[in-house]
Amino acid sequence: MQMAQKILIIEDEDGIIHLLNLYLRNAGYDVVVAKDGADGLALHARTHPDLVILDIMLLVSRVRAILRRVGDTETGESRAANIQSSTAKSILRFPSLTIDLLARRVEVDSSEVTLTPTEFDLLALLAQSPERVFTREILMNKIWGYDYYGDGHIIDVHISALRKKIEANADYRYIKTVWRVGYKFEVGARTAVS
Repeated sequence: MQMAQKILIIEDEDGIIHLLNLYLRNAGYDVVVAKDGADGLALHARTHPDLVILDIMLLVSRVRAILRRVGDTETGESRAANIQSSTAKSILRFPSLTIDLLARRVEVDSSEVTLTPTEFDLLALLAQSPERVFTREILMNKIWGYDYYGDGHIIDVHISALRKKIEANADYRYIKTVWRVGYKFEVGARTAVS
């Protein structure tokens, strides 16, 4: 008797997991599920699946990004208007923090802070969409591209270094951790530590 082929699903959305599990098991496959990349790697090493289905939403995000690029058919005139508009928005000002997107320059309390290219890209991305929550996966895709297959915790390392540089001597906090989700840019007064 032939053993069923094994499929590993790496997905964090319960609804998608349920649907894929239902269809694949009904089709006669043996299914194992991991909720994140680390568990997925461990399960892969243990179970040696025949096929891996990776986070469906990541594949949807990739499709949208490609279609956006293909569908970019602006006229020269509207493109020039957009460039002029974006130049006006190239300097972001927050309490004690100024970010010059074009010059890639950051100042905290009027003193320039030196950031690595990755730290600057993370700060600029977060600051351009205050209050928007970014998952680690979205941040990795935006910073390194969709072909990057690193560990999401690399984002935590860069965020930690960024916080030390822009928040250490400031009266404000700028990057908030959204527990079990990711990060967002939110200006808040620094609380005293006892």
